[in-house]
Amino acid sequence: MSAFCYQHPENHGAYKTKPRKGRLSLSSSLSEMNSKVVAILLICLIGYLQAQSDACSLCTAVVNGSKKDFNNNFTGVTVDQLKTDLKKQCNLNASGIEATVCSNIVSQKAPDLLKALQAGETTQQCCVQGGMC
Repeated sequence: MSAFCYQHPENHGAYKTKPRKGRLSLSSSLSEMNSKVVAILLICLIGYLQAQSDACSLCTAVVNGSKKDFNNNFTGVTVDQLKTDLKKQCNLNASGIEATVCSNIVSQKAPDLLKALQAGETTQQCCVQGGMC
């Protein structure tokens, strides 16, 4: 039998619930639950922003590395040449799954990135347009 139930002495077999001491009311329980949900959402938001910041930093390093490799002259560069160099930059600036994800992203975005670099856009502009910053 639960510590919170007892047999009423006058009603044989009938049980009543004892009130729990220190028990929160429904409204305070909801308030506590809302606070926990808000805390979890804040943690997720911070993690998301940190990931965005890391992606932006990686993008900046990769694009700057390619700019250096091509002497900031992309007029005669093909998409395949840029892809090869960008993948190299991913491996130089990241490792493991991050390098793999970076390589996949630059493979997809290389044509647009090449156009932006040929138009003389800054590293920051390229990474913003690519959705990394």
